Amino acid sequence: QPGVTLALEAGVRVEVKGSYTLETQGTLLANGTSSAPVQFLSGKATPAPGNWTGLTFSGSGGGTLTQAVIQHATNGLELQGTGTVSLTSSTVELVSSIGVSVANGTLTLNNSTLRANAPSGTTYALYVSSGADGLTVSGSQLQATGNHYVVYLNPSVNPAVLSVTNSQLLAANLTQHTVYAYPSGSYGGQPATFTNNWWGTTDPVAISTQIYDYADGATSAPLIDFTPFLDGPNGSPVPGNFVWGPITTDTTWTVANSPYLMVEDVRVQPGVTLALEAGVRVEVKGRYTLETQGTLLANGTS
Repeated sequence: QPGVTLALEAGVRVEVKGSYTLETQGTLLANGTSSAPVQFLSGKATPAPGNWTGLTFSGSGGGTLTQAVIQHATNGLELQGTGTVSLTSSTVELVSSIGVSVANGTLTLNNSTLRANAPSGTTYALYVSSGADGLTVSGSQLQATGNHYVVYLNPSVNPAVLSVTNSQLLAANLTQHTVYAYPSGSYGGQPATFTNNWWGTTDPVAISTQIYDYADGATSAPLIDFTPFLDGPNGSPVPGNFVWGPITTDTTWTVANSPYLMVEDVRVQPGVTLALEAGVRVEVKGRYTLETQGTLLANGTS
């Protein structure tokens, strides 16, 4: 209830015997350890994804979960209200729909693992809706198997409240949509921070293929800013001046920063000038287009 705290000691095991929900309108504190995590599991003889509903935070309810394990739910953890939830060194997996859903409120995810790994159906490791007030992910692994999604951004999610950094974003293969930004809303072309992550490859074109966003022609979707990206799990940034997406302010590409590596279409917006200094080299990494709706100035010399 509102104003009430439920605290779970390290090693506590919660077995849910039916399609039930642990709903928090007050505060939930689950303080496990590496050797004695707090567990939220199916209580059935043969556990399976969807055996119970999941953890829900509604109203102003919030909480802190450290060294927790959530399995066999429909949605492992769902923020429906205005509260703040912190998930640290925890694992959410084997869900039938969504690992973590941020419909409203604020979520901090640190050093945790979300897996969309149900044996059937379509599931999402992380699902973000338009009411989200803040999402910060760092040092974590978001993973999907089969046809599942790693991160799904619902229509009208404000990209300014999103930060996914220094993490691993791993789809089942490099042709899957690791991050899908639904093309609807008023934030078309605005950047969402997905920088300094490992995507399972160092090929920027392969990374771009895993992302569906503004750069794919979804003009009402945000732009997923994925550069710089890492050379491996917990690795170092891959060097290079990568360019893609809309150019919305007057910009000069300089020799000092050349070559410019185009990893998706580049669009110079109306009323905007892109100027290229003499000697600038633009390397196009795929069948992409530099489209000018404003002005392009390429001033070379002999």
